[in-house]
Amino acid sequence: MKTCLLAITGSVAAMKTPEVVRALQAHEFDVHCVLTDSGARFVTPEALAAMSGNAVHANRFFQNIPPGGILAEPDYTHLTWAKKADVIVLAPASADSIARVAAGRANGVFEAAILAAKCPVLVAPAMNSAMLQAAATQDNIRTLGSRSIQVLPTEHGELACGEYGPGRLLAPDEIALCAKRAVTRPSLAGKKVLITLGGTRECLDPVRFLGNASSGKMGVALATEAFVRGAEVTLIAGAIETPLPNLFTKIEKVASANEMLKAAKKYFVKSDIAVFAAAVADFAPQSAASAKLKSAKTLDLKLVKTPDIAAELGRIKKKGQQTIGFALESETGEAAWRSARSKLAHKQFDAIFVNPVTTLGSEDAQGTWLTATEAHGLSGSKPDLAGQLWQRIEALAP
Repeated sequence: MKTCLLAITGSVAAMKTPEVVRALQAHEFDVHCVLTDSGARFVTPEALAAMSGNAVHANRFFQNIPPGGILAEPDYTHLTWAKKADVIVLAPASADSIARVAAGRANGVFEAAILAAKCPVLVAPAMNSAMLQAAATQDNIRTLGSRSIQVLPTEHGELACGEYGPGRLLAPDEIALCAKRAVTRPSLAGKKVLITLGGTRECLDPVRFLGNASSGKMGVALATEAFVRGAEVTLIAGAIETPLPNLFTKIEKVASANEMLKAAKKYFVKSDIAVFAAAVADFAPQSAASAKLKSAKTLDLKLVKTPDIAAELGRIKKKGQQTIGFALESETGEAAWRSARSKLAHKQFDAIFVNPVTTLGSEDAQGTWLTATEAHGLSGSKPDLAGQLWQRIEALAP
């Protein structure tokens, strides 16, 4: 388990920090909080202690002054955390705290810990849009970046003051993902990863469609794991039920198989690894009605084949480029494997993961990893399975 020092400053977004603690814990961090006096106006140390399971530190030195005395025991809390923490996260970071860190100030525990730290430091701003966009704040943010301190993006939306714009604290889970990325071996650093996910929809009329069921959970798990391992991730997303983090390099939302093919082609040529996890509808109406079809006992439809996205891209695959497929099969055992091996060859996949229809929408998954020379059963929660799959994908690299 990695150790995270979470520094909380005087922004109204400090009210969200118990959620940040919980998100960090979900990514296997032992979280220790240091709370400024102004931050304590928005969140109590008791709440943070209860959530983290650890004592909360004030952002002040020399707390052990005896009653009526002026002497204090040596206090090296800042140096302890500079050495002990695997990552330091400043969230929320007010304009004033960003300015102090940029100036190299050491007037409190977290400022001094950051100054002395050798571990990664992440700063998650939260403030009014005008304060964020002010020249002084932007200069300070650039200064932090020049010192390898990562400043996370803010969200765009309604602010506590009632105004609308950038400056909202990044979502707790996304802060935690960035922290996890900071402490994870960057095995995919410099790699461009393309992932298709979700189901496509082929219109019958303005309101009805043919499509494939897909929650998108496996695709999001694969994208998240690739991000944590340092990749630049581009998503081509059909219809999904799972929220998409805003941390990926590019997200394009599409509806039909033709739209997915057009978008995937655009990024495929520059990708190092492409994972085809989308549930693409195999057929589409030959023509879509321009008006809503009237209800009837029967409806005759003429269907045409949709493009085989993976096969088309497989034909322009470059040397050294990896492509990974997914095959959802209702058959089991050798029958499912025969079908998957056929797709492996036809679509020029380097590997294919065969999973049963029971995994649709579930939190867990199981299946078989197939290449031209090996077959291995894999199972686990979808995030855990994503880790297993990326480990095998990396092992395929020439």
